[in-house]
Amino acid sequence: MTTIAIDFGNTNTAIARWNHLKRQPEVLKLPEVAGGDLLIPSVLYTSDVSDHQGNKVIIGQPAQRFAKHSGYFDQIKRQLTTPHRVGFTAIMPETLGAWFWSKLLTALRAKYHQITKLVVTIPVQASDRYLAWLEQTLQQESIKQWQFIDEPTAVAIAYGVYAPKQLLLVIDCGGGTLDIALVRLPELGQGRAEVIAKTGQLLGGMDIDQWLVQDYLQQYPQYQPQRDVILRVMEELKIALSSQHQAESGFYDPLTGGMVLVSLTREKLEATLTARGFYQMCRSALEMLVNTAFHRGVLKGDLQNIALVGGTALIPSVQSLIRGYFPRAQIYDTQPLTAVVEGAITADYWQSLGNDWQDHLFHDYAIRYWDNDRQDWAYHSLFQKGQTYPTQQSVSLTLQASQPQQTAIELVIGELEQRPSNSAEIFYEGDRLVSRMVGQPQTVFIALTEPELAIAPLDPPAEMGEDRVIAEFRISHQRLLLLTLTDLMTGKKLIADRVVAQLY
Repeated sequence: MTTIAIDFGNTNTAIARWNHLKRQPEVLKLPEVAGGDLLIPSVLYTSDVSDHQGNKVIIGQPAQRFAKHSGYFDQIKRQLTTPHRVGFTAIMPETLGAWFWSKLLTALRAKYHQITKLVVTIPVQASDRYLAWLEQTLQQESIKQWQFIDEPTAVAIAYGVYAPKQLLLVIDCGGGTLDIALVRLPELGQGRAEVIAKTGQLLGGMDIDQWLVQDYLQQYPQYQPQRDVILRVMEELKIALSSQHQAESGFYDPLTGGMVLVSLTREKLEATLTARGFYQMCRSALEMLVNTAFHRGVLKGDLQNIALVGGTALIPSVQSLIRGYFPRAQIYDTQPLTAVVEGAITADYWQSLGNDWQDHLFHDYAIRYWDNDRQDWAYHSLFQKGQTYPTQQSVSLTLQASQPQQTAIELVIGELEQRPSNSAEIFYEGDRLVSRMVGQPQTVFIALTEPELAIAPLDPPAEMGEDRVIAEFRISHQRLLLLTLTDLMTGKKLIADRVVAQLY
């Protein structure tokens, strides 16, 4: 039996298995797509965008040779996890992601033969759309058994804070996302890690690279045709500044036939991050996490152990911000690039010994209804993120008719996201990445059911304002939202445990 863990990242992808002889996780090398490195670049190139089957696709390090070609794609996961997308003219992100996974699994199977199970890590803010796509992709690749584990929980397990009821704050600042989660680990051998609080923003190293490029081209607009090359230079300089105060690199200018030297200092990098609101957005995310934890009985002073994950979290000024915000905490940062995948495969090994982590929802869910007094949509909560499943008790609601002689009941159920004031938004204007702070609180509702979809007939019809049906909701082991509907007038059960949505 071969179980493989995969951490599909915005910048890089890592894979691991459990080494039973050494009793520890082993990060695997796939030379076909990673060369001699452990990390596989999460990039793709196709020489024929009209090839709908993805036959002419290469991924990883070999694809990077074609970075300046029109068939080259990066930020694939970023496109899948955000509703704000760069305009792909020929290929949708879902297709690109499926191609990447197909080629990755082909390379894995060639080296490790039959894969019986995948443990797949997912970001803390992963949308239902992303998770549904991921499940569909795994099914299409004939993967029969898989398990999702959120990235912060995997990191907590990788760093091995085994003291009973130990709290660990995981700050994962990678290529495209900032994920922060407070996790309480169990005593080893007694199962059930608990996620106390989570928050996430679309913010990461890719944004910083783009900002540096924008600043450089504003000063030297004549190099605009070399934007893609300059982007790689800025990424190289940013990485170098994690260990030195000044870095230099360059690129070839075909107009002059010479090399253009580019220099960057930590002070310049920090000025860019300040001007773009990076530190403010990081503080906002930390404050949101601390506030959520407080409402669950955890004080800021209780957060004594912090794990840093991802290359961006190793920027000295980012570390200083975190240390300043949590001055008494112990920082763990020895496995910044592989902790997620190592923790994922370790979690699977724990589970094979009879342990488990707690299954919980990643999002809030609600019913949408029209509020006549406010003349606007309103939302009635069903389940909140952190809710464990399967549910022990149903959530019951009494539903009224909303119009005269109503002949059917309609429900619109969706994912509900509450964005507090001074939260951050990352979005695209054309091909430029832009960040802004949102001043007022916002409610974002993403429907999971078709609007105006009649789920059950009413016979006889109901009158407006009449209490007519009892709706009972519960969640199954498979995260399926099940609905039972009973007509109060006739006593008939109109629906019994019908699947109305897939939850995450």
